[in-house]
Amino acid sequence: MRDLGKHPQIWNYPINQQDEIRRAYIKFGPYQFIMDEYPLSGLESHLRRFKAHWFKRWLTFQASAFRGHDESHESQNREKFLEILKLLASYNKEVDAVVLENAPQNAIYTSASIQKEILHVFARKVQNEIRNKIGNAKFCLIVDEVRDESKREQMALVRFIDKHGFVKERLIDVVHVKDTTSATLKEEICFALSHHNLNIQNVRGQGYDGASNMRGEWKGLQALIIQECPYAYYVHCFAHQL
Repeated sequence: MRDLGKHPQIWNYPINQQDEIRRAYIKFGPYQFIMDEYPLSGLESHLRRFKAHWFKRWLTFQASAFRGHDESHESQNREKFLEILKLLASYNKEVDAVVLENAPQNAIYTSASIQKEILHVFARKVQNEIRNKIGNAKFCLIVDEVRDESKREQMALVRFIDKHGFVKERLIDVVHVKDTTSATLKEEICFALSHHNLNIQNVRGQGYDGASNMRGEWKGLQALIIQECPYAYYVHCFAHQL
């Protein structure tokens, strides 16, 4: 039975078998419910239908970026997504008739804003699922900052014990921060927790790197969090101790 929604929950198996069963699920790969025709959805004036062949978009499997720097009509290289569409259209007249410049003007679906909107919908669904699994349980913060390609500092968090008593580590959010001072990081963490309806009083641990803005005894991030929640004990993140 491939539909994971119909499987017993992993914690219902004997604890010594759970890792083995997880590996078996992963080995099966993603379950995709294939139908000849999917139900319609959307506005009555503009109904839409999912198509099974969308499960096989090449860029997704290759973990490649969709967008490029110059996707204008004059560009000699409109980057991977649009160039692949052009290639597919060149092999199939039916595809060519409904994509890129030949697509209906209200249904091109290739703009960066539309694709970002779709990705944001996916992200919200994942975050909501993680939040539901946390429930009212206590949780820990694992926070690190890094500069992305655009030189913007990004911060990620969280680790928790789910309602069944299993330790889980999940990336619940990536937050842009204007600087890496302890005060800014604390403000953004509190905002992110509030956004996901997580109470800072439920924090029971903090794991950061060894920088002074993170572990400083008086003004570091860990000290500021402890002022809010005295049970949020700090531990130097093992991944940074080398």
